[in-house]
Amino acid sequence: MKKISTNKTNARLFEKIAKGFLWIAAGMSIVVLLWIIGSILFQGFIAISDREYPVIARGSMTAAFDAERKYTAAFLINSGIRTDELTAQDIIDFYSLEKTDWVISAQDLDVSLFSYEAESGLVESFRESVFGDEFQLAFTARPASTEYEMLGNVAATPGAIGYIDSGLKAFAKSMGVTVLDIPEAENKKIAIIVNKTIGISELSLRHVVEIFLGDERKWNEGGVDIVPYIYTTTNTTHSVFIALMQEGMFKRSCTLVESDHEMIEKVGSTPGAIGFIPEHAIDLARQNPNVKIVTVRSVALFVNPAVMEIKEYRQLRQIAEANVSKLFSGAITNYSEIDGIDLPVVPILYKESTRMDNELRTIQFPEGWEHGVDAISVETEAEFVTTLSKTPGGIGFGNYFSLHNTLVGQVLPVRRQEITQNLTFEFLTEAPSKSSRAGGVSTIIGNTILLIFITLLFAVPFGIGGAVYLVEYSRQGMLVNTLRFFTETLAGIPSIIYGLFGYILFRIVFGLQEGILSAGLTLMIMILPTIIRTAEEALKSVPKSYRFESFALGATKWQTIRRVILPAASPGIVTGIILGVGRAIGETAAVLFTCGSSSRFVLDQGVNVEMFTKSARVLALHIFFLFKESAGNVRAIHQAYATSAILIIVILGINLLTAQLLKRMNSMRN
Repeated sequence: MKKISTNKTNARLFEKIAKGFLWIAAGMSIVVLLWIIGSILFQGFIAISDREYPVIARGSMTAAFDAERKYTAAFLINSGIRTDELTAQDIIDFYSLEKTDWVISAQDLDVSLFSYEAESGLVESFRESVFGDEFQLAFTARPASTEYEMLGNVAATPGAIGYIDSGLKAFAKSMGVTVLDIPEAENKKIAIIVNKTIGISELSLRHVVEIFLGDERKWNEGGVDIVPYIYTTTNTTHSVFIALMQEGMFKRSCTLVESDHEMIEKVGSTPGAIGFIPEHAIDLARQNPNVKIVTVRSVALFVNPAVMEIKEYRQLRQIAEANVSKLFSGAITNYSEIDGIDLPVVPILYKESTRMDNELRTIQFPEGWEHGVDAISVETEAEFVTTLSKTPGGIGFGNYFSLHNTLVGQVLPVRRQEITQNLTFEFLTEAPSKSSRAGGVSTIIGNTILLIFITLLFAVPFGIGGAVYLVEYSRQGMLVNTLRFFTETLAGIPSIIYGLFGYILFRIVFGLQEGILSAGLTLMIMILPTIIRTAEEALKSVPKSYRFESFALGATKWQTIRRVILPAASPGIVTGIILGVGRAIGETAAVLFTCGSSSRFVLDQGVNVEMFTKSARVLALHIFFLFKESAGNVRAIHQAYATSAILIIVILGINLLTAQLLKRMNSMRN
């Protein structure tokens, strides 16, 4: 009896330990599942990113800013030419065909003019600083695509002249090319204007660029569509704005205007409109009650070149916005404290009560802030540039648009954490744009729905038919057991194998083009084992008495299957179908080689046979391509998270719908 009692005690102990392990395993599974789903949904709805800006978040020094890239140009002259009496105006005359040969110092050579290809944008960039606004370049000039190609052409061609940025003068002289300086042209300024209904007062330079490149489609304030206006290429302000758009081309849907009056009128009368005007038109814009001039953030952090040097595998490439004020208040005294090299921090600030000091103090620092103990004081911008250049460890604030061309490579980017709404209604309803890196996913959702429909169209009849044959018609033996074994094996094969098989079978053997038909057939093969096995088990679970009673009433075998067995097994069959859909909708590898990558909706031209052979991107593929092609593009990564959130919501919705459907079907059957 004592031994039996001991065994019972041990059994209870082991039972408690087993229950404990089960509870821990279940709890960990739930926590991991919730963490995965919660993190993806959170990043899908809320975009949190660290972004680098050349200008500081709160910095806004001027409404009209220097937008033109400052080209201090120089003429290039082949070394075989004597230039003792040659002036810049003489060369300009050659470009305008006012002169056609070298007549200076009794030289008699044919002139070979070199300019730049129009597509490169260098002609417009140099136009004002070299030739003037109204100058029309001679059509006989030979084109070069880059400044280095220009140098090579001038060096190798007798009688050749060209022009480059003066920053390459030393390199040009090393090639034996004569250089003739051109007086600098005064930079122009522009101002950004928006419709008064837009609830903003300032913009960052990056935001302006993204708007005109088409990366931003709606204003965060009110969700109004952005309507950008630009000047035609014949307007001189157009070339001034080119430097602002160095990152890409203008948005194709930008509306063109001819004059300042038209620009102001269009922006004032169009909700969500944005445009730009030259500085001399600011007073005219202020007279329009529906136009608002917004400030462009322009305060930048400039440092001495030594601050950004690489020493002992350390380099300061950026700074967190929270650390900016600490550099000037004395809280941070050495750059090594913020991942830089071992170099003391030397603040350079404008003297108190000067205009620049008051403006910078108001913008960047809280009330009560005092100059650092070791700060160097300057009065003018020119003194700031000189002092910064000769002070190792020097750091200070300045106007980005007036100094970034003078202090080249000395802007310390400021890293700021941004929190914005990611998954919006517009994201669901808008079509993709900018090679699917911008816009929404409406067409991709449509392609996904159509792909699942085609998959089920083939998979459901074959899956249920196969299960009915295995349970109701086939003789149970080695052949059937072998079929079941291979069916279960196919259910565990990696999806990439299905993708390669579908590519070989449907695209190479049958000659189908990539599209939703090839992808749907591939997914059909992939989910078929799941549907067959679950449907087979559902059919087996139907009591044999149902069959006997049906036969006793005179029903045939097919009538029994169609009217008795299938309705009774429907909850299990539906479960198998839903499991197949859940797997198919999230597959990437299986459709990577058969579906395509076009983000256009396959039904955009109506229902026809060609829609089955059109390249189509689905949600899972869209996530894959966004991560693959993002190349550090924060916007693309956020779009991938938003698309992932949509996919998770769809799968969760399918599972909840299935649970409710099964509950209702069971209650109806009972």
